Amino acid sequence: MAASNPYNVFRGPDSLAQFYDPDQNPPLPLVEIPERLNPMRKHGVRIYAKLLTSLPAQNVKSLPVLNMLQQQDPQVFKHKPLAEASSGSTAISLGIVARALLGHEDVHAHVSNKKPISQMKLLRLFGIHVDLFGGMTQPTYDDPKGIMTRLRNRAAQRGDVVNLGQYHNHDNWKAHVRWTGPQIVTQLPEINVFCATVGTGGTLGRLADARTGETSCVFVCADLPYQYVDMYHAKLGEDEFPKIYNQELLTCDSDVYDDRFHLTPPHLVNLLDRGDIISSLFCQSGISGCCSSLQQYAPPPKSPESNSASSCPGSTSSSSSSSSLSSLSAHLSTPCSLSGCSLGPMPTVIDFRSEAEFRQSHLQRSINLPLPDRSDDLFASPGEVHQRWTELTELFEEQKCFHPSWPNATDGKILLVCTHGDTSRMATAMLRARGRDAYCVKGGFQTFISSFDGGNSNI
Repeated sequence: MAASNPYNVFRGPDSLAQFYDPDQNPPLPLVEIPERLNPMRKHGVRIYAKLLTSLPAQNVKSLPVLNMLQQQDPQVFKHKPLAEASSGSTAISLGIVARALLGHEDVHAHVSNKKPISQMKLLRLFGIHVDLFGGMTQPTYDDPKGIMTRLRNRAAQRGDVVNLGQYHNHDNWKAHVRWTGPQIVTQLPEINVFCATVGTGGTLGRLADARTGETSCVFVCADLPYQYVDMYHAKLGEDEFPKIYNQELLTCDSDVYDDRFHLTPPHLVNLLDRGDIISSLFCQSGISGCCSSLQQYAPPPKSPESNSASSCPGSTSSSSSSSSLSSLSAHLSTPCSLSGCSLGPMPTVIDFRSEAEFRQSHLQRSINLPLPDRSDDLFASPGEVHQRWTELTELFEEQKCFHPSWPNATDGKILLVCTHGDTSRMATAMLRARGRDAYCVKGGFQTFISSFDGGNSNI
């Protein structure tokens, strides 16, 4: 235990070696169990937990691994893989400590093919190679056909790997005689009972030599449960854990939302063709290129007249319309802050608003695929999120929107529009997850129109 490093700061070229060295760290915490969790407190028994989970590698096995490695000749295994039969704490600690202290990165965990994939992913997260074996999941260390015997024989006879052999290596349990026991006795001299769980008990059993005192009990908290979460749930059942609310959201709306593809009105205007936008603001249903289903959709040839607002059916010369166009023209010169994002020519526009809203005004080249009305704050209701996701899924499948050949647009870009923006955001995530080059208008069509007419959307 370090008395010279009270602030727990590790510096210099060997800072990691210091960090993983118990002699350079303060003692690990001893935490008394509160009375409500200690049924023996009324009988005068005080129980403390020794939090070996507070070790730098966050599990009890980092001490045995460190001690076993320190007893090896570094020159012996400097250029050989470290191989251990372990799918949990020992393998993780071996991967961390060997890399941090020795710069050794070739660590192999020999794991049963019957272990959960989540455990294999965790090992790989720590840079550990996973070597699978068949047969018994947990053979005894002296089973002549077990993985531990095979590794032990391989290291001794072929010499192409180093096997620390945690189950028969005395430097395993001696780590706790060296560090854990002295810490507990120093921290709590009155201890007279020591407890360790099955499994860890094999490596902590020799701590009896370090016990002293008469009044208190200490048990060892050895592993954090995150390594075994899937197994806990599988064995205990979901009813043993706190409930997940709004579970319908586990089966829908799982695609990633990305703000880079949610365009604000000024950004959208700057990214689209000026003539298309100006004519589109007052575009009414019935013009060439607008239709009610994708099967009927065919983009019209662009006429020279389409670049003026007066040529678009439904446009007016009222003061409010002139004000809108003036405001819009000012925004056309606004620099776009979306690096690398360009929609180019007017994309295919899918408009999810009602037929009545669509008839009132819509963008040029729009396809109206109306969906049932939902709340203007869609994501506040899990039920409505699930319903809207289901509606979009059915609509996209019906219209073959996920098919590679759809839509029949010049550059394949799709702009999604709804009233308030939530539906189009969800649809954008769904389409982009399936490879479509989709965008949406942040805040929806109402925000888009309002931003150019001073808040009056009745155009």
